[in-house]
Amino acid sequence: SPTIIGDYTGINKNDSIFISNFRADRVRQLLESLLNPAFKKFERGDKNYFFQNALGMVEYSKNLN
Repeated sequence: SPTIIGDYTGINKNDSIFISNFRADRVRQLLESLLNPAFKKFERGDKNYFFQNALGMVEYSKNLN
């Protein structure tokens, strides 16, 4: 089940993201929704998802490089 630890309030502007996943197909979809400001396939709420840094363990695609 999803769990909130401590006083975590969710993703905020200028947070960083680190992802490690060996299956590139699903992680590309997830990262596209988190990193692309023009993403419109579903509603992401009223937050602006602009991460200060995004780091992955491998290159998942040229667009996400």
